[in-house]
Amino acid sequence: MENNEVVEFIFKNGYFEINENNMNIINNLYFNDQDFQLKNYTFIKENQCDWLNDKIYEDINKYVAYLIENHTDLEDTLIYIKEILSNDELEIKLKKSLIEIEKTVFTDWKNVETDLWNKIIDSNKIKANWENVLVYYNEFSFDEKIDIFIASNKDQLIHGKVQSKELAIELLSHKNANLFLTNGVFNDFDFDCKELENSSDEVFAQIIKMDLLRHVPENYNALLQLGKINLIPEFLSNAFDDEFNLEECKFENNSIYVILKSNLDVNIKKKIIQIIDFEELDVKCLNLIAYFVADYCKFADLNISKLKMLLSCLDEASFIHVINSKEEYFSDETIIDVLQNNELFSSLLIFNKRPKYTINKETYLFLDKLIRRGIVSSYSEKNGSIIVYPKKRL
Repeated sequence: MENNEVVEFIFKNGYFEINENNMNIINNLYFNDQDFQLKNYTFIKENQCDWLNDKIYEDINKYVAYLIENHTDLEDTLIYIKEILSNDELEIKLKKSLIEIEKTVFTDWKNVETDLWNKIIDSNKIKANWENVLVYYNEFSFDEKIDIFIASNKDQLIHGKVQSKELAIELLSHKNANLFLTNGVFNDFDFDCKELENSSDEVFAQIIKMDLLRHVPENYNALLQLGKINLIPEFLSNAFDDEFNLEECKFENNSIYVILKSNLDVNIKKKIIQIIDFEELDVKCLNLIAYFVADYCKFADLNISKLKMLLSCLDEASFIHVINSKEEYFSDETIIDVLQNNELFSSLLIFNKRPKYTINKETYLFLDKLIRRGIVSSYSEKNGSIIVYPKKRL
């Protein structure tokens, strides 16, 4: 035999070691192609080199070790990468090292053993989409590796939508949660406060802004309990309709104060005032309610017994402001009743008393109305106050 025939006999019958020198000889002798270096296994498979393919199958660990030792950036086709990695004879450590040197990105997890997923994620070698994130999450839960992967690929992920609410809830505690929220990643779901216990205040605010908090009284009460009172007006603005039961909501001083100070629709504020219990509120809150009633409520909006209860608790300025705004709707009997039930004004009905009030236009208007009704006799100014003279007999 001539030398070339001997060499060919050796190679085609598998009488050689897989190493850098022999693989270079094979390339020079049979192919002389750069792709033999760039995508070795793909090249061998696609050129139907059966004898070399058989040798690789026989010595798969030596072959992959050769690739790892002599290449840093392989560009094999994904189908052939998966084929090598699926070889049960190939050691797991060599599989992981091969993943490192292959530049090709996996499009999905199909036909890839789960023992390799962590390495693929670590190497950022999987296509960044929510489907791949979900498949990994379902296998390994929300671990540090997927957390880092999501952060590293956020610019790609913002263009998709999460298809699992369980994963969405996990992501709402992620550092990029607000970025995902504003780009509509979670728009296929609505949430409850109890599902967001690990989320930041910023995330809560964004969820409400995007109307992703479920419209139920339980979420209103949870916001109150969590101390996120400043978010309540926007939540109510989103949630309120004929099916939303305000009576299941707990209203207390701080929440009412924030609600009335907000830009929430006036009609919603009216409905809240109609159901709240004034006896449980402090003077500051009651005075705020009084000014709202005076400025925005028609007499038809009011329950007269509740209005009387409100008036009985108010300070001087608030009481006078409400009476001035609604006085035309009150009978003399009702006026006398509300004066009698407020300790600041009950003395207006006692002849030998000389109650004093603050000098201002509202007070003058109030007293003039009472004089015209024959409830008080007159008033005068003295020592910086208005002195009122009650009637001897009503």
